[in-house]
Amino acid sequence: MHFKPDRRNGAYICGGYVKHTSAFCSSHIIEQLKLLNAVREDLQAIAKDTVKAETLFGIVEGKAAESQVAVAKELKRLEKQLSETNARFDSLLTLHVDGVITTEQFKQQNDRIPNNKKTLQTKRQS
Repeated sequence: MHFKPDRRNGAYICGGYVKHTSAFCSSHIIEQLKLLNAVREDLQAIAKDTVKAETLFGIVEGKAAESQVAVAKELKRLEKQLSETNARFDSLLTLHVDGVITTEQFKQQNDRIPNNKKTLQTKRQS
C-alpha cells in the first residue's frame, strides 16, 4: 500500500493497482481514517479477547485452587479416620489381652476394622 496525501484528504492505494491497474485490484483506494478505524476496531477486538481469556484463566485458576483445597481437606479427613481405626484396633486388642472381651467379641470387631481400613485406603488413593 502506498499513502497518497492528495487523494481524499489522505488515502492508501493498493500497490498492485498502481503497478498493474484495475486488472490486479478492483478496490484500490481506502481513506486514511477508514483504515485507521478498521485497524483500531480489530485491535480493540483482540484486546477484548485477551482480557476475556485472562478473566477465564483467573476463574479457572480460582476453581482449581478451590478443588485443591477441597481435596486436601478430604485427604486430611481420611487420614484422621484411618488413625482412629488403627487406634480402635489397638484398644480392642488391649481389651482382648486384658480379658475384658471374649475372643468371639474380638473376632467380630476385628472383622469390621480391616474392611473399614481398606475402604478408607481406597478412597485416599483415588
